[in-house]
Amino acid sequence: MLSGLRFTFATLLLLSVTACVYVPLRGRPQYRREQYFANHRELSPTIANAIETGHVVPGMDREQVWVVVGDPVRKSLFAAANVEVWLYPSVRFHQDPAHSHGASSFRLVFIDGILRIIEPI
Repeated sequence: MLSGLRFTFATLLLLSVTACVYVPLRGRPQYRREQYFANHRELSPTIANAIETGHVVPGMDREQVWVVVGDPVRKSLFAAANVEVWLYPSVRFHQDPAHSHGASSFRLVFIDGILRIIEPI
């Protein structure tokens, strides 16, 4: 009986400890948004609304995209064409499900530092 209680207690303790994972402030979307809005007051209503609601829209710059979805899993730079491609898993996006149904990833294409293409892949 006592060993069963110890096992149960140890299991509960292990579960409670592993559920508490520290995420640095920089990694928290709400923190990134608050910091961005505190330092950037001049935004178009479309971009400000997209950032506030956690959406990525064409016309955003790289910093604005980063504020919404954080670091990409992969970046590719094509310097000769001034093109940069960022890849994200779909779980980080809150995009329109009608346009991204079944997508496992999103490819974001920046031309001259501005987001031009959002492609579900």
